[in-house]
Amino acid sequence: MNKSEIKKGLENSFSEITSWLKNQDDLKFDQGPPGKWNTSQQLDHIYKSTKAINKGMSFPKLILRWKFGVANRESRSWDALNAKYKTAIANIPKDFKQPAAPKSYGPENKSLRVQKFENIGKQHIEMLNTFSEKQLDKFILPHPAIGKCTFREFFMWTIIHNDHHFSFLRKDY
Repeated sequence: MNKSEIKKGLENSFSEITSWLKNQDDLKFDQGPPGKWNTSQQLDHIYKSTKAINKGMSFPKLILRWKFGVANRESRSWDALNAKYKTAIANIPKDFKQPAAPKSYGPENKSLRVQKFENIGKQHIEMLNTFSEKQLDKFILPHPAIGKCTFREFFMWTIIHNDHHFSFLRKDY
């Protein structure tokens, strides 16, 4: 995916989730299927994941290069990244500690949490705009489940990850 396709995908992903949440009954914000994360936890998880990526990508390029190196391969395609992520989550050990473990929020916090999510999505898209096509394939960060990813892969992964959690919300909530 090129940068403009990624941008469009991010805009659609964050917009669809935000719209769905705004239309969901406020009283269902802290509810979910038994034994599963509730709506607010799903939202908090994807918010924290996006925030962590934004933070990592905001470090000076020199620091990123020193700490993580640079890519020694081409960025994965959408299909390859999606398959790698699905394999990784299917094989997560039961005792795996989520790096972005979610908090639960009550209905009174829904509006604020949705606004924060909307804002982090805008920041993520603004972050994408700061990199050239070449930089998206050069700089890398570690992902806790799938290993080192290029910045391009992280932006694509955000769409995949958002959609993964949004599918639960649409289906079960």
